[in-house]
Amino acid sequence: MSDLHRSEHRLFEALIQADGALKATVEENRDDAGELLEYPYLGDVASYVAGLANSAEGQGSLNAILAALEDALDGDEHVTNLVCVGFLEMLKANGGLATVRARFGPRLGFWADTV
Repeated sequence: MSDLHRSEHRLFEALIQADGALKATVEENRDDAGELLEYPYLGDVASYVAGLANSAEGQGSLNAILAALEDALDGDEHVTNLVCVGFLEMLKANGGLATVRARFGPRLGFWADTV
């Protein structure tokens, strides 16, 4: 497994660990060859996060998902691009960014301010 795939794999595993419901989302975002469609997957994570933001019982999962995304922004350029384009831009597009922006750590917040 290349370092590139290893970094991505760590991100996706961390998201699934943060909320087990995201495992089914991984399976829904595979192409015919079984490869994960990364950007659509993170777009679905963004939609899920927007829904959690409005759910009292979803706050623990929301915090865990945001922490996993924050931790993933460790300097790997490809993973940073995945988070910015796949997650943050979709979160902005679906109207959820303003709702959860105050909960972002410094790295996620920095990139959120650029989308």
